[in-house]
Amino acid sequence: MTAPTLSIHISTLPAGTLVAVGGEIDLHTAPQLQDAVDAAQHGPDRLLLLDMTDVSFCDCSGLSVLLRARTRGPVGIQGAQPILLHVLTLTGTRDMFLSPPSAQSELPARPRQRTHVESRRP
Repeated sequence: MTAPTLSIHISTLPAGTLVAVGGEIDLHTAPQLQDAVDAAQHGPDRLLLLDMTDVSFCDCSGLSVLLRARTRGPVGIQGAQPILLHVLTLTGTRDMFLSPPSAQSELPARPRQRTHVESRRP
């Protein structure tokens, strides 16, 4: 059995940072997402926009990373799949991560210039 991977692509947007995430976010991979969020240029006046289109699983470890990111500035989520929407709905945090309409227009289909980070769980 192959260990699940987490892929992370970081791009700069005019008003913030886009972090495209793919794979499974759990206890073992959440630290890599936390590292990417910490590295993002994100603050009170800079949006952190997370493209979660390719996330196939997210548990409370991933939610914890998202909630911590909100302490630095605004966080929006695009492309949340049913599993992530379920976690956000159950925890009452869904409305915290709705992207403002202006950020939605900034989301490229696939960023051209980005940093790629990939990790494998042990």
